[in-house]
Amino acid sequence: MGIRTFIISAAAYILCTIPSLASVPDGFIQINNNTGLSNSSVTSIFQDSDDVMWFGTWNGLNRYDGASIIQYHPQATEKNSISHQVIRSIAEDSRGYLWVATDFGINRMDRTDGSFDAFFLGYDRPYIYEEGIFSCTISAGGTVAAARKGGQISVFDYESGNFRLLEGCEGLTVTAVLFFDAYGRLWVLTEDNTVARMSVSKGHASDIAVTGMPALHGRLHFDGYDRIWHQSGEKLYCMDIYDPDPEMADSGLRIRSTLNSIRNMDGEIFLCTTGGCYVSGKGPDLERLTEEEIPVWSVFKGSQNILWLGTDGKGVLKEKYRPEFISALDRQVGRKFPVRAIAIDRKGTVYIGSKGGGLSILPTGGGNFPQS
Repeated sequence: MGIRTFIISAAAYILCTIPSLASVPDGFIQINNNTGLSNSSVTSIFQDSDDVMWFGTWNGLNRYDGASIIQYHPQATEKNSISHQVIRSIAEDSRGYLWVATDFGINRMDRTDGSFDAFFLGYDRPYIYEEGIFSCTISAGGTVAAARKGGQISVFDYESGNFRLLEGCEGLTVTAVLFFDAYGRLWVLTEDNTVARMSVSKGHASDIAVTGMPALHGRLHFDGYDRIWHQSGEKLYCMDIYDPDPEMADSGLRIRSTLNSIRNMDGEIFLCTTGGCYVSGKGPDLERLTEEEIPVWSVFKGSQNILWLGTDGKGVLKEKYRPEFISALDRQVGRKFPVRAIAIDRKGTVYIGSKGGGLSILPTGGGNFPQS
């Protein structure tokens, strides 16, 4: 299984050829920093409109076309290289540009030549990096909104090729931009522990609604459908983002373990916790999906209702959704590494990214890729 590495320019990007899926026994590929990936800690997985896969890591951005990986790294002597090595999120706008949020700057990538334009949104401490300080989200209509922690909201102006402050909300200091909902409204997290919702048009914000969260502190979770969730003790609070007057209220659900992530898939709520994975239908009762109390960080549903559960140190569980348990995938390789990202592309190939264990690729023959 020979893998060759070619340095194409002064380390601005590196090309590594990877064996095809058909050439590997059982069609399974394991890639880490020794075999083509820029770093073995994967933070994000994204499929662009040309079906090319992109992997963000703790040390560089990776482009995978099914045969080779191109690595992109920051270079002080390269004006159009990516601004920082730690990748937080990847998205694509309506014009085909990739937007990559890093720990120092937000980058717009031209996929035709691999060049980057970096934007720092007024951040003036170039030698002080903070985790997750920059955030970026894109609406279905192509509006690119971004923010840095402790700053204001900016939107990208394609005519000038730069970000400008969003008008109409100048007094709002934000921690992060969260997402655009189905109505094109922008949701942001503010510094004073509130969630704000607003309409955005032509660089101006209107219909701003601010929702306070008294006595609620810590991480917020969006379920990918219609609710924002928060845990306080054993209680789970949620807010309907399409309610005319949204407010955080007790959902009635209770968990004793810590909530890691939450997903709404086909009307059912899947809760990934430090004590396993649970599912909730319309009632208040939760059903445990995992056979043992293992920390679960992520869940995705593929074809034939197969669930893929990413655990913290136990690899990935592949489960035939309810009730038949099928198998554990690759415990030999992934058991020591927390799984942080799972995605299924449009052809049904499963991509599993771990913290320290690299990337696992497995074709399954069907499935839907969740762009989130």
